[in-house]
Amino acid sequence: MFGESSSASDGQDVFDVPKPGMPPAPYVYAWFDANLTEPYDRLWMDYRYYPDTQKTWDLYVLWEDSVSTNLTMSWDSANLSGCEYNTVLLRDVLSDVEVDMFEFSNYTYLASSYVVRHFEIICSSVPEVFNYSVSLLYKWNLVSLPVNESVDKGSVVVEYLGVNYSWGDAVSGGLVVGVIYGWNASIQNYVTVDVFEPGCGYWLYAYHNCSLWVSSNVSFDDDFISVLSFKWNLVGLPFDGSVAVDNLTVWYNGSLYSWNDAVSGGIVVGFIYGWNPSIQNYVTVDVLDCGCGFWMYAYYDCVLKKQGE
Repeated sequence: MFGESSSASDGQDVFDVPKPGMPPAPYVYAWFDANLTEPYDRLWMDYRYYPDTQKTWDLYVLWEDSVSTNLTMSWDSANLSGCEYNTVLLRDVLSDVEVDMFEFSNYTYLASSYVVRHFEIICSSVPEVFNYSVSLLYKWNLVSLPVNESVDKGSVVVEYLGVNYSWGDAVSGGLVVGVIYGWNASIQNYVTVDVFEPGCGYWLYAYHNCSLWVSSNVSFDDDFISVLSFKWNLVGLPFDGSVAVDNLTVWYNGSLYSWNDAVSGGIVVGFIYGWNPSIQNYVTVDVLDCGCGFWMYAYYDCVLKKQGE
């Protein structure tokens, strides 16, 4: 038995139970080795500290007989459900075979006579990775990245005709212009940038129709979109989705306003301008789409949000 408890430690404690002695041959004898002193050097029950993000249990199996045979290890996958790990693997160290203990409930191997076989039970919490795509058309594009974290341009992949290019290779290969233009709302002027910030829009020039790909393990979990400064702002959605203008809200001076109330109250201008790369011209929009940048005018410093779910 192996497991975790908030009261246990990764050293020797009351949760660790020594393995009884070996029976008469032939037999199968299995134990956990947690690098503890005798008699805890061979454990029947090995509990560790909870919670954690990475743990490995070392399991050893001895087949005590003169003839090799197939042995099957079985477990109840239901006992693993609800744990904090999203990956639990049984690794046969000798053959370097890994078995997903969530998906399968047994593993069979050829046990050599009088040989101790080493296994590892590897538990890990691997952050879920989200991949997002932003389409670019030939000429100028006003874009944003639909992720809630800063992204260096060197981490962006450019896909063209089914082939992925690093940002540097895409620039040297003539797919995109290497200079990215952002907007500094404090000075009301363009600036060149190397990092895409969440909630902001950027100008990019593409020589071909292609796509930007970005990966993130940060998921959007609140209603924040962007900070608005007095005068013009270039914003984008920091998540994968779309928001109708009527579902926007504005936080100003300690109060939350609906979009219509913010407009009628003179906090923001009611018109939002997007960019149509097909015709290379501005258009007014009623929906903010992910991957796009938008111009908004605010009469006061405030915060742009969306209505909560």
